[in-house]
Amino acid sequence: MLELARTLWDRNEHDLARHVAFQLLDHLQAQLEAPPASAALRGQTLCIYGQWLAAARSHAPSVVIDSFLQPAVDSLTAAMATGSCLAVDALEVS
Repeated sequence: MLELARTLWDRNEHDLARHVAFQLLDHLQAQLEAPPASAALRGQTLCIYGQWLAAARSHAPSVVIDSFLQPAVDSLTAAMATGSCLAVDALEVS
């Protein structure tokens, strides 16, 4: 789903891309005991979604940082601490 969101963003379908990314975040949040790979995917998605919100200027910068970017760092840090190889790949955010 994240790749679909990125493709939509690249096609300038920003509203739909944000919606798809938000749905993915909602799905990942619903998993209470997510495996490390899910934590890395959640972190990557939070980071991308936060960047898109900042680009669209649809939220205050403090909201983007507190609600999306800091949780992204926390998720990626947790995933890396558990040795998830996806966590390293998740740091490559475009």
